[in-house]
Amino acid sequence: PQVFHGVVVCTGLYGAPKKPLFANENLFKGNVYHSSQFLDPSMVKGKKVVTIGVGKSGIDLANHSMLNGAESSDIIFRKAHWFVPQKILGLVPFDWATFNRFGGALLHPYHKISTFSSVLHAIFSPIKWLIWRLVEIIFSLQQGLWGLGMKPDTRIELDAFGSGQLETNPSFFKAARQGKIGIHAGVHVREFKENSLVLDNGKEVSADVVFLATGYSPSDMSMLFPQESIESDTDGYYLYRHIVFPNIPNVFFVGALSDTFSNITNSAIQSRWVAEFIKGTHSLPDE
Repeated sequence: PQVFHGVVVCTGLYGAPKKPLFANENLFKGNVYHSSQFLDPSMVKGKKVVTIGVGKSGIDLANHSMLNGAESSDIIFRKAHWFVPQKILGLVPFDWATFNRFGGALLHPYHKISTFSSVLHAIFSPIKWLIWRLVEIIFSLQQGLWGLGMKPDTRIELDAFGSGQLETNPSFFKAARQGKIGIHAGVHVREFKENSLVLDNGKEVSADVVFLATGYSPSDMSMLFPQESIESDTDGYYLYRHIVFPNIPNVFFVGALSDTFSNITNSAIQSRWVAEFIKGTHSLPDE
């Protein structure tokens, strides 16, 4: 057997598709798919398409259904999330404003920091709060969230770096404002009928095809390393820098167990961190 000094796990975020069950789904005469099964535009052409869920896959599906000739495209979701524009105010690329030391300083530290840094964060917390509220106003105006009923309740500094997403291009929000995509916010599906879905607000949405953009169950990392004591908490795995398990320091998870509004950028940053760690530029903390 070969012996290696380190292992980088790049198995991705998405494990088994989650497919919730709905009342009377068996009565539906159309087709119900998970978002991962959308492989051909002909699946939606000329059809009344309904997407359930408003994550990355959800807005992609609703948008591409509309662009690929669907008779209608509707999206249903219980809770809105923040979507970061590709260009803020149509001018500034999102990564210029977020992936730098200034953007990092606006976030609450998630790891142990010095007393001096803690004091600085406390002193400037009112300013950070005001900056994030300004960002919320800019995004809401730019994307028309108030008019669409899609302004999230969760603060952007908490949501965008967790459940938040990067806006698709061409813009989902532009199509929604133009009435090309039907928005059903703050509701859930009560039951299926033969040719429609009934929402808990009593509204009925016609459908030929339903896509479930309802996410994935995370991969079971204990299966990869059965001899190590890897346990998941209710909200996932706890890793240093979202990369390293404390009890197996020579195994690195890149893009496998952490999520931000831009997973590709997130994986690129993690890859750079791992490369610098292997080179000896930095090390793991003692505790």
